[in-house]
Amino acid sequence: MTPAKPKGAAIASEIAAKHRVTLADLTGPCRQRAIFRARAELAYRLRTELGWSFPRIGRLLNRDHTTIMNQVRVHAARCGGAGRGDSSH
Repeated sequence: MTPAKPKGAAIASEIAAKHRVTLADLTGPCRQRAIFRARAELAYRLRTELGWSFPRIGRLLNRDHTTIMNQVRVHAARCGGAGRGDSSH
């Protein structure tokens, strides 16, 4: 039996706790480094683990899909992962 994929809300809660930010911080306008990194990790994980599209992640995080593409690329470069953060939609 294959374990169930984590849902987007569960991933968001996990990342918020890990980075000591709130869920509101992840969707809000703040661009502080700690919040940006948490938001970028969330975008990366939603993209790679759940296969969400850039526009869908953007709607969740109140960001344009091109911003999400950049966040996924930045997080992948920082962590050394390739993931699915390329230019495919």
